[in-house]
Parts: sequence; structure tokens; C-alpha cells
Amino acid sequence: MNQNFDGIVWLAGHFGIVIREHVESLIYRNKYSYISANRTLAKLEREEKLLKRVDRGKRKTDGYKLTHEGIKYFKKQFGYEPKNYNSGDKLSHSINILSFYVHIINDMREKGLINHDYNIIEEKRKIVFRVQKQLKFVVKDNINVIEPDAFGIYRFKENRARVFWLEIENSERNVSYVARKTLNNYERYYLSGQWMKETWQPKSSKVFPYILIVSYSEFKTKQLIKEFKKKLKVEAIHYFFSDYKTLKENGISGEVWQTIEGKTANLF
Repeated sequence: MNQNFDGIVWLAGHFGIVIREHVESLIYRNKYSYISANRTLAKLEREEKLLKRVDRGKRKTDGYKLTHEGIKYFKKQFGYEPKNYNSGDKLSHSINILSFYVHIINDMREKGLINHDYNIIEEKRKIVFRVQKQLKFVVKDNINVIEPDAFGIYRFKENRARVFWLEIENSERNVSYVARKTLNNYERYYLSGQWMKETWQPKSSKVFPYILIVSYSEFKTKQLIKEFKKKLKVEAIHYFFSDYKTLKENGISGEVWQTIEGKTANLF
């Protein structure tokens, strides 16, 4: 198996699904990337039997997830269990998480932190980006569980890094409910003190990661900011908001993040 094939299998397994646009952005990155991505995905599906196509509906690019053989190959090659979702909502959610990862890789490339001819398998070892990693902590003898969409450590400059949890908000759920649940989860975790004992904590000082919330529209973002500000209790936790369109047009660097106070911020 060549490194491009392995890169696509890793993307499909680590995130639960991959689409052609992600393969173009992260694997090939040239004027023939559209053709190369289509050919490789077809080969991994029809000949290697490692991927199977997921129909995402009219006007949407087909997704690809691991087959049973693909799952076995992934575990042997990378040493951990891949994500294996069946729900259409979960797969759509995972595509948005992977899109955020694309922003990080593109940002690294633009800043000269990685070469333009990088190998995604090598680079994935340098950036921590764990998808839907559970946080378990005890409050009054009760076990609490939070499942952020992703946890990341991004070293955006020499000797500088940003530790964050990512929350993708692409549902039609009531913003008051979303704000109340999210705030309650992270405030309880903060007050438990368990975060100080996590293995990713720097030795010099303890940090509580930023919470990055990405919604499907600028209007949704404004609604969320309003509700978060209204319900916030623990001011030591920092929440930052953006939306798909803003990130797609500008990437993750620059003043594309908004605080609860409505100010813009540059996090990376």
C-alpha cells in the first residue's frame, strides 16, 4: 500500500468518513488532484475493498467510510480503533470536523510549518487532533462524561501552541438548550479540577483549553453568543465562536473568532 492510499484510509478511519474534497486538499494538492482523488477512491473501493461509498443525497459529494476489511487494515496499520458511524447526522458532523482539520493543515502550510510536499501520515503524528475523545470526571461520587467533537493541540508558532476543544454546532437544536448544556458540561469539568491531571498539561503551568464553537451560519453564531453570555457562570473558561463560511473564506488564523463579549480575536 503506498502512502497516498494509507493517508486516505487514515482519514476515513480517524474521522469516520472522508469525501473527495478532503482527499484533494490533504493528499494530492495539484492541478490534477480531482482526477487523482477520484481514481484512488475508486481503487480503494472496488479493488482493495477497504472503503465503501456513502450516498449523501442530491448535490452532495459521496462520502467514503471503512469496510470490514478496511477496519482490520486500519487497526493493523495504525494501532487503534477507527471511528465507525452509521447515522447520517453523525457522518455529516464528522465531515465538518475533518474540514476543520483541513483548515489546520492549510494554516500550517501557509505559515511554513510544513512543506508543500508533506505526507499526511507523517504530519498527523506532529499535531494532536483526537476526534470525539470522552472526558470522564467525578462530581459528588457521580461519574460525568463529556464528549467534545475533537481535542487539539496546535503548535502554530515556534514554542507556541493552542490547546482547544472543538464543538461543531450544525443542528437545528434550540440555542438556549445548546448553551445551557455546553456551559454546564465544561463548567462542571472545570470545577472538578480533573483537567489539571490530564497527560497533555504542560509541566510549567496548568491550562484549561479554549472551547471553539463552529456553527453553520453567522446568524446562528450571534444567537449562540447571546445565549452563552446570558448563562455564563465560570468566567475563567474562554469560549470562541465562528461559522463555516468565515473559516472557509479566511482559515483559522486572523480575527475570525468572536468572544462572548462580541469582540473579535486571533487565536492562532
